[in-house]
Amino acid sequence: MRVTSFRQIQRRPWRSWQASAAFGAGALLALLCAQPAHAACEAAQPSLNFTYPDATTQSVPPNAVFWAVSPVGTVSVTVDGVALAPRGAGVIERHQFVPAAPLADGQHELVASVGTQRRSVRFSVAAQLPSSADANIDTVTVYPLELGPTELLNPPQDQYDTDCMEFVAQLADTCNDDVPPALTRVTYASQGNVIAYLVQSRAIMPARCATYWMPSDDRPRPEAHRVAAVLPTGMAQERAYDGPIEVRTEAGTHSEMLSGSDDSSCSIGFRQPGPSTFTALALALTAWLARRRRV
Repeated sequence: MRVTSFRQIQRRPWRSWQASAAFGAGALLALLCAQPAHAACEAAQPSLNFTYPDATTQSVPPNAVFWAVSPVGTVSVTVDGVALAPRGAGVIERHQFVPAAPLADGQHELVASVGTQRRSVRFSVAAQLPSSADANIDTVTVYPLELGPTELLNPPQDQYDTDCMEFVAQLADTCNDDVPPALTRVTYASQGNVIAYLVQSRAIMPARCATYWMPSDDRPRPEAHRVAAVLPTGMAQERAYDGPIEVRTEAGTHSEMLSGSDDSSCSIGFRQPGPSTFTALALALTAWLARRRRV
């Protein structure tokens, strides 16, 4: 069992939640047990978090669909010095770019820029068989978000595989200022030439990563979880999950920390705080949470 601070668990599954430990853990625990936690969201900055192709891409087909993902800002993309227009204005389409005609075999260069960031990628074009790749959700597991005597408790260490979360690229800047009651771990499986997963219609995750963590309700619906395979030539159909969801109990997940005490922990819910306590709670959490953005 791994016990960590609120700062660590917010930083690892949701990279945008960056906290400072300025507020005492005992006072924070008392406030959180009395009321659900809230904090203001800080606006995202333009940032190139995902491109296709990238430095690891061996080759792309002549009719490739290019990607350049930034949560905010207008991304400009050129191939061999020719500007490409986004496929559309939608959340997904504004990150996709297609040349006016198929590219010739050989070496090419993609340049993407947004804000002060610029990325240049040299890539080769080679004819490829049509892709029949696809992706699906393999497992969904829900872990209660719990506070121990002084710290927030992580899920079991052997399952808390959050390293790939740093490579997740958000398609839009969205904000949820509620601390969720649970964390959900979703795993994916793919077949064929999948270059990335589109998860929950809001983020791109490279195909080398197969685990996604997100804040959730403690009883999510299976069909609320969705994935689509990102292919070299576009996207496969989005699929909703129709399998079982494993919901871990508080005692089963944190038995070592919670055993022997009836009041050593509290669950964190979605309810809005009452007017009489909101001000005190907001002041406390403003010092503790620098920002939080939903992923």
